[in-house]
Amino acid sequence: MGSGVVRLVLAVAPVMPVLLAAPAAPAPGAGALEFDFSLPAATIAEHLATAWPEKAGALAMVDRSHVRPGERWAEMLIDLGAFGDDPSAYRLRAVLSGFLDGNKAAEMEVTPSGRRGILRADLRAAGLDRALLRLELRQGKRVVAAEQAVYTAGRPEGAWPEAGVPVTLDFPDGAAGRPWPVSFGVPVPAGAVWDKRQLSLVDGAGRPVPAQREVAARWAPDGAIQWVRFEALAAPWQKMAVVRSAAAVAPKPAQPVRVSRQGADVVVESTGARYVMGPGHSPIAEVYRDGRLLATAQGARGLYVVDQQGRLARAAPDDKPVIEAEGPVAASVRFEGFYRTEEGEELARHVTRVEVTAGRPEARVTHTLVLTRDSNEVWFREIGWELAVSPGAAPRALFPSGRASSEVLPPIPLAGAGASARVFQESGARLGLAPLKQNPYRGFDVVARGENHFAVRAGDGRSLHEGAEMGDWAALAGADGGLMVSCREAARQHPKEFELAAGRLTLKLFSNRGGEDLDFRTETLVEKWGLDALHRQGRVNVRNATDRMERILKYRTNAVGWSKTHEILLAPLPASAPDLPLLGRLHSERVYAHVDPRWIYETRVFDGLHPRDPERFPQAEAAYDAYLAPYVETLPGAWLGFVDYHAGPMWVNFPGRYRLDRNSRANLWLAYARSGARRLRDLAEGTNRAAQDNLVAHWDGPGKTRGMLVNTSGESGNLPLHWDGRTSTMEASEWTLNRSLLDYYLTGWRRAADIVRENTDAVCGHMDEQATTLTNLAGVSFALNTRGRVFAVVRQLNLAYSFTWDPRLRALAEVLTTRGSYDAKGDLYLMSRDRPYRSTSYKTTTDVEDMVDAWRILGSTRHYRMAMAVSREHLERTGIDGRHTGAHAHFYYGETGDPRVATLCQDYLRRVAGVLSSPELWAREIGGDSSREMWGKTGGHFNWIYRRIPYAQDVVVRAAAARGAGWDLMRPHVSWLEFTAESEPVRLFVLKPGDPGVSPLSEHFDHAAHAKEETALEVLLRRPAVGDSGAFVRTVSAGREKDGVFRYHVVVEPFGHEVSLQAHTQGLEAHGWAGHDLYRITQSSAGYARAHIPKDAVGGVYEIVSRRTGGYSVFCDRRAPLAIYAPNGWRPAPMDPPAPVYFRVPADGAGRISFEKPARLFTPSGAPFRGGDPLTGWVDLSGAEAGLWRFESRDAGLVGTENLPGFFAMGDAAFYIEHVVE
Repeated sequence: MGSGVVRLVLAVAPVMPVLLAAPAAPAPGAGALEFDFSLPAATIAEHLATAWPEKAGALAMVDRSHVRPGERWAEMLIDLGAFGDDPSAYRLRAVLSGFLDGNKAAEMEVTPSGRRGILRADLRAAGLDRALLRLELRQGKRVVAAEQAVYTAGRPEGAWPEAGVPVTLDFPDGAAGRPWPVSFGVPVPAGAVWDKRQLSLVDGAGRPVPAQREVAARWAPDGAIQWVRFEALAAPWQKMAVVRSAAAVAPKPAQPVRVSRQGADVVVESTGARYVMGPGHSPIAEVYRDGRLLATAQGARGLYVVDQQGRLARAAPDDKPVIEAEGPVAASVRFEGFYRTEEGEELARHVTRVEVTAGRPEARVTHTLVLTRDSNEVWFREIGWELAVSPGAAPRALFPSGRASSEVLPPIPLAGAGASARVFQESGARLGLAPLKQNPYRGFDVVARGENHFAVRAGDGRSLHEGAEMGDWAALAGADGGLMVSCREAARQHPKEFELAAGRLTLKLFSNRGGEDLDFRTETLVEKWGLDALHRQGRVNVRNATDRMERILKYRTNAVGWSKTHEILLAPLPASAPDLPLLGRLHSERVYAHVDPRWIYETRVFDGLHPRDPERFPQAEAAYDAYLAPYVETLPGAWLGFVDYHAGPMWVNFPGRYRLDRNSRANLWLAYARSGARRLRDLAEGTNRAAQDNLVAHWDGPGKTRGMLVNTSGESGNLPLHWDGRTSTMEASEWTLNRSLLDYYLTGWRRAADIVRENTDAVCGHMDEQATTLTNLAGVSFALNTRGRVFAVVRQLNLAYSFTWDPRLRALAEVLTTRGSYDAKGDLYLMSRDRPYRSTSYKTTTDVEDMVDAWRILGSTRHYRMAMAVSREHLERTGIDGRHTGAHAHFYYGETGDPRVATLCQDYLRRVAGVLSSPELWAREIGGDSSREMWGKTGGHFNWIYRRIPYAQDVVVRAAAARGAGWDLMRPHVSWLEFTAESEPVRLFVLKPGDPGVSPLSEHFDHAAHAKEETALEVLLRRPAVGDSGAFVRTVSAGREKDGVFRYHVVVEPFGHEVSLQAHTQGLEAHGWAGHDLYRITQSSAGYARAHIPKDAVGGVYEIVSRRTGGYSVFCDRRAPLAIYAPNGWRPAPMDPPAPVYFRVPADGAGRISFEKPARLFTPSGAPFRGGDPLTGWVDLSGAEAGLWRFESRDAGLVGTENLPGFFAMGDAAFYIEHVVE
């Protein structure tokens, strides 16, 4: 984090500079109380106060009086603005006492050092569930003003399983032969654990297992633990669980890791291996096995790069090691520094982390290359790590026969003078470009180019073995031992090479042996992608882009700040070499420890991310898998090679959007978290870690700030120039911090935490620079290089704040909320003037999750109001498509328990599975099979499935539990209909509970069950939304004005056409008008209408008429009878599982029903009609059993009737209603 004072100037009301400095220490106080007048605290207090204008001038105010279970501090906002210009003329006295007994728990008095600040009270330390906090402003002995408030402290959420939290060990198939290190994150319910020592790892018999614990995250500043990072040595035959106890035992390993400092060096010892690390050209200076020196950096190049001029630059000897963990189970030592030539010129930078685990002699190394120079001036021929090795007599080179092979090639003797051997991936499949199939003039698609080929050769060039993809490891062994080096996915990150001689082993992370340089110049990339060949074929310059190739060649790209991370294993070998292929596989294919997805769900760290549940939700999970399938198949796909490995998915259908993944990377982490699936873990790690290298600037350069996201626009946006552009706080809906945090929390990967810290340093350390990016948009609004996407910026700040709890980040988030979003008088509590297109609703389908996150993390009233208002709005306007994550419904249900939301979620689960069940339904309901292919391929609209399904499942499960045992998960909580009308009018009949008076009633359903309950009734009619705003408007051009600006006449069409309400009720014989004067019909330009029948209206049947065809979603606010009258036909919406649809067959009728597509019929007794066979066309029901029938179909198509009443209810027989229709 940056030191010193940093200034951020924002335009706020009143207009004044906002200066954010590094956090100042709070005023000293007694235990449970503290006053904070630091600049961040003053800024926070000022902006939170905008939620309470009625309290202006008060000494203090409370924004939130409930201390959440994971929080420690209650806050009171102080404002001395009404008491003069000299706050030091007063004293502030705070008293914390029990609410019921009045006993004083803490008292503190200070002289205020500023006009605004925050008083904090620690109810946990005081042992109070309810407390009274009193603040007095004193002048001498006189109390000038006083405020007091009552606070409550939440209790811990969730119970820890008696048997512990299961941890599943996942070894690669056929590689479960020996214990291997694992790291994993365990989430903790809010308030459940405050000290990591309460948690321990046990085996299947309940015996403690040696494990190292680190607090990875807390629920709040100084709060309860949210995530604990575990490291352990896992045996394939073990079962593991994490248990909680007041005095948890953490035994030491039989052979603990020992970390010591010897001068400037750090020495790490484990299981016969000894690593000496310190300043020098190699992070690991010496490697010992059983007391014998096997490898040293002395006389070798160590970590090095060779530039295009042939200049050698090695890791600078002034790099000092930082110990991150020092045993007894695991050690971690981190290096960061420059590659420097002998003349002192810095060519690049590296971040190298060495980790060692008790019980294993190997060192696991994470190495990150960072480009620090203009890539048009400096590029590289070679990047490597070289050590001198002393294997003893009869030295030999050992190589696997290929990628993931268990076969070792015959040893290659290296005893002769100058003898050497190498394995080199001479060529390989890599990223190429081809014209887009959909729109060849708009951009390029990604394809694989090239053929895989590697060769093992002797020093004289003789080929000893050839194949497609090289293996990941090489070993130099002899009579005294040796050294094995492994690099994950070496072949697919080509060009890679291992070169061995009698006394030297070199891992070339990038090899120039085939003539290729690590060169980011445009002319080189054009050839690499195959664009030059396409151009010769006339496929680059096309319609609307006749000079595209010329523009591309003129473009100057600069990769400064780009990074590349490799995972390396160094294994000191004894004289009797171990099973090297097994060792290589354990490193390359990884051993995973998966925490029980159900426990992750129960902790609520991801809100309501319901675990994979094919037993209770088979259709929804099948839809989830079907949507994932085309996406999974593309990774890594064509994204291969040193630069592009796992760089996908990328959006390929629109200009300038190569980098957008629509949050699919973060969603892969969540898909993994809810399933524990190895394949999803592999994909999530690959694509997210590549993105952290590619899409974040790791060094300052022209237009780039270290730690910030790299944005692109224009022509470069059509090309896979991951590194290109300028940095900003965010890129569209890309949440890089979320991707990094999820990686760190779930897997314990330390490099991900580095990324978050870099971003925090950038925001807090470069606030002056950020202030200069505040620009006017349409003359009145601003953006942080984000087109006004303020909430996306606030989300980034909140995510960083939730990791670091740096108050400067919170202050900045609140300032941006005031300046760019919150409006206390707005319908959605949102301002329009500082949002894109002056629209408060634009992009709120995605922004609503940012609002919810802000409420969860910051806990401010303003964010709660916005989240609730926007969530309710989208519940009423949004169907199953769009970019919703489902956060709106999930959040709103959690806050209100509204049963209508539960049925909306049931409907969504049925509908999304129904739509995804066939390309035909997708095309009809969503918009074309090509879009389905594209979304799967690129991850676009990933939210629509990967969070919304689990969120909906959570709501459905909780709602059923609230109803009590026996309530079926998919039994509706309110009455509803989902259909398409092909003709109008659309006539809906509903029963309003209450005394029907003298109303005419049908004998074909039970009125009495609803007659005694006098309640209001509201019916929501919703149509499919359009676009991000969801507005239904027509624009009529008024012609082009002289100034060249188009002028439009806007016609707003609310629900579409007129919606009317007709009462078929009468309370009194002589006064038919009575009780019919308070109905309300509300129509919204967002595409929905509400019919409100008040409580004091007459009970009985009401009819809602709409004169609009098309799709309808209709929801009551309770379980009231509801039916559509459709004698001429209607289309029930496709659903899976099918919703039962009820209709009546009269006793004396000769009716029939028709189905355009297969449907199954059931008699009133529940028996399948005609053996349950699917039926299509007209089905004769003459003489059939009279009563309430039902049909079920995933997609029945057009349904029609003859000589039947023509009323249909959906979901529950209790919803059926009839009325005599004139």
